[in-house]
This record gives sequence, C-alpha cells and structure tokens, in this order.
Amino acid sequence: MSTTRSVLIFSGYNERGIIAFCRFCKKANIPFAVVAASSNDKILLSSYSQNVIETRFTSKLTLDAFRRYREYFAKTFSPDETIVLPSTEFLNHFLLEERNSLESMGYVIPLCSMSLYQAISDKYSFYLLCRNRGILTPQELSISHCKPPCVVKPKTYFAQDKKTVNPKTTVISNFEELQKCRRTIDTQNTFIQEFVEGKSVYLLFYFGKDRTYSIYSQENFMQQYNGRSIIAAEAAQFHEHSEVQKFTDLFLDMHFTGLVMVETRLKGEKFYMIEANPLIWGPSQLINDANMDLFHRFAVDFGLVNEDRSLLFDYQPKTRYFWLGGILEDLSSGNMITFHNYDRERFFDEYALWLQREVYFREDTVNVFLEELKSCHKRKSL
Repeated sequence: MSTTRSVLIFSGYNERGIIAFCRFCKKANIPFAVVAASSNDKILLSSYSQNVIETRFTSKLTLDAFRRYREYFAKTFSPDETIVLPSTEFLNHFLLEERNSLESMGYVIPLCSMSLYQAISDKYSFYLLCRNRGILTPQELSISHCKPPCVVKPKTYFAQDKKTVNPKTTVISNFEELQKCRRTIDTQNTFIQEFVEGKSVYLLFYFGKDRTYSIYSQENFMQQYNGRSIIAAEAAQFHEHSEVQKFTDLFLDMHFTGLVMVETRLKGEKFYMIEANPLIWGPSQLINDANMDLFHRFAVDFGLVNEDRSLLFDYQPKTRYFWLGGILEDLSSGNMITFHNYDRERFFDEYALWLQREVYFREDTVNVFLEELKSCHKRKSL
C-alpha cells in the first residue's frame, strides 16, 4: 500500500511565497492545511481561508501544537505522513531543533541537516564558503575604514545567546547613517561588506535526493527600500552562464538537497554572491507562472505527487512578477523604492504589462489586493 502524504503550511510571514505554494498545491491536487499567524493574516482574505485549521496569536511554536495539527490531519485526510513546508527561518530552525520529536509524530521535515542548513543560511558562513571556493563575494570591510554605500549584515540568524534574532541586513547609503552605525554596531554579531553595483539576479535551485537538480534565474528590477521584498522581476536565462556552475558544484559537493535561492549581483560578466536562502522565497509565484519545475520536483521527492515522465515543464523566460502592495507600502512610509537596471520612466511605460502579473490581483486573492489598496489609503490619511 502506498504512503499518503499532505502538507502543513504556516502563514503570516513570507505571505507571497505561501500563496504561490498554495496555488501549486491546488493545481496539483495536493491536500494541505494552513495555520494562520493572526486575525490579520492575509491568507484569511483569500480563497485558501477554507484550508485554515487554526489561527495562532503568538509566534511561539510548540510540540503540543504540532500534535494537535497531526490529529486534525488524521481526521480530515487520513495521511500517513505530513510534510511541513519550509517557509521561514524561524520555523525552519524550530523544525530542525525538534526534528526527532516531530518525525516520531509522523511529520516529514524536508530540510537538510542543521549544520548544513546553518552553513548556507547564516550569511557569514556562506560568504566564507563561497570565497574559499573561488566564488566572487563583496569585500569585507572594517567599521573604521568603510564608506557609503556599504552593507551591514548579521553573521548568523540567532545572536550568540541562541534565542535573540539578529537585526536584518541594512544598507548604509550616506555618512550620517554610517556615523550612527559606528556608534551602535554590534561587531560580534554583524559584519560589513562593500555595496556591489550591477544587475540583481536570483539563482533558483532544487537539488533532488538523487543528486539531480533544476536551476532557473530571475532578474529583479524593483525592490522595497533597504533591500526588503522584491516588487518587480522577470524570469531570465542567467543560469545558463558558465560562471553559475561554481554555485551548482558547491551545493552538490556539500550534498545539499531541497529548495535554495542565491541572491547575486551581476557586474559585467561576473556574479557576486550576496546571500542564500534555503526555503521558499517571496517572488515564488514566478515558479508557477514561468513554468519552472522547482515545486514539482519538491513534491515528487516527498511523495506528494507521482512522477510523470510525460509532464513537460516548458520554461517561459521573460515572464513577469509584480507586487503593487510593495510600492504602496514604501510610498505610504515615505521610503524610496530601489531600481535595479531599470528606472521610473520605464516602469510607468510598462505599468499595464506589470499589472497583468500582479501577485494578488487574481481570482483567489483579489480581496487581498483590495485590502492592500485600502490599507495604503488609510495610512496616508492618518
């Protein structure tokens, strides 16, 4: 008798990536349930609200809660095993720390070992790994000898106390910000790198259990202030560049399996590694729209779908990804949107084309789209 499997998804963070995977599950007829983060979780406004089994009002994760979710799955889907979608750093660290207990309950944790995960997700360790393998990286700078623009990054996700989450990456764009940084920087938990100009390119991978892999890429054109979420991007073919093989070989040599996105800057013909994220990423809707097989390979590896050799994924480069809410958030907060190899004039000329690919302006999430418009108006009115 074959093993039946379903997916448990935690929402409220990385929301656009979550929605993209929910869409994939629906299309592939994969049973899934969602745990919402709060009553303000955007997924509650989507058609996937019918998949929400609980709304939690604390960020804390507990084994008791996971037992409760398994009881729900047993009653509703009768699955032998439940896959937990790796969607945020906080969740993934919990899954890895409690892996033995969770697996004894019938969960499958689709992540590599804790040591390998941290070697990739922690910014300083992956920077050293890449540098030692001949992959170009931004130059590391001392606080006394750096000048703007430069980037302050956390060395690890958790600080030395193993409990406190380190501050996010910060771009230092002027001398006033640099002076403040010099007064407040925590040199034990952070490091500084030069800011590398160039095209913003994501390399998108899935490494299978059988050591085969799929790779795609996207070029990012618009991003929220200070390196936050991607607003506008396009499926690309940069992964066909010979330099990219260095990244592929690194992950294969480490015996990494799973999803991973590597952020790079393409300066001339050279790729500079910025950071890596071994989880689903924000613009993951591009996986669905550009017909990448990354989610499908994940589903095959973990028994969520049967592998169909006749199923061909005809990759569609030039497919666009757009999130209008990201623009509205920055405008209402008085922040400047970042353009990569793009400009305001081109954006206005192509706005109609971008809007056709808006991540929430779709039948299953139109209420999310409308709520983002309404929220922006409310913030401006205050």
